[in-house]
Amino acid sequence: MKLIPLSGPPAAIDPGVLNGPAVFNTEYRDAHGKITSASYSGWSLGDIFNKAKITPFSCFNITAADGYFMTVVKENIPGEYYIVTQKDGKEMKPTFIVKDNADGKLRVVDVESIAEVENFPAGEEISIDLAGIGSAPFMIGHREYKGCDLVKLMAENGLSGEYIKASSEDGYVLIIKRRTYLGSAFVEDGDRRLIGTDLKLGNWMRKLASLDDGKKRIVFRR
Repeated sequence: MKLIPLSGPPAAIDPGVLNGPAVFNTEYRDAHGKITSASYSGWSLGDIFNKAKITPFSCFNITAADGYFMTVVKENIPGEYYIVTQKDGKEMKPTFIVKDNADGKLRVVDVESIAEVENFPAGEEISIDLAGIGSAPFMIGHREYKGCDLVKLMAENGLSGEYIKASSEDGYVLIIKRRTYLGSAFVEDGDRRLIGTDLKLGNWMRKLASLDDGKKRIVFRR
């Protein structure tokens, strides 16, 4: 597992050293919606940064080995962050969790890297009504969808930064590396779902509210 700061060299952490010292119980919601509890063993993220002698990140992307990632903005996601390697005494792949988060969605399994990203301020606002933009069919895998070409939309409105901050109506945020993940991306008709061939299914975002590169910000009118 790597810690990657914006400046300075990355640090490698061996997950094998993360079996303790913290052992704690936490609640979470399982796949059937039932709130249950479990005992975890691992390290707090703060302790991991201390071991690596890196200043803790206030905004970062946690990326799994399969390419799924989650953006954590500390001011938006309060709580204690952990990388755990045991659950109820059984070994598990290094997993990011937020202690006492009963929702259970704030987790990343098989963590490969934690990379600091800039939570840049909002750019100049551009209001767009998708109903007035041409919609066309497109394929992702073997399935056809219909919507707006996001690459073209960003280019026409001057969004060209290295990272794009995508925000949903419910406040969920992803800070996305544009060339890596948005080379073939679309906003689907209907619920304005951000989807793309290079985004993992878990990163598709419903009810997209805005796109921002720190200089320009597209706001979608509801």
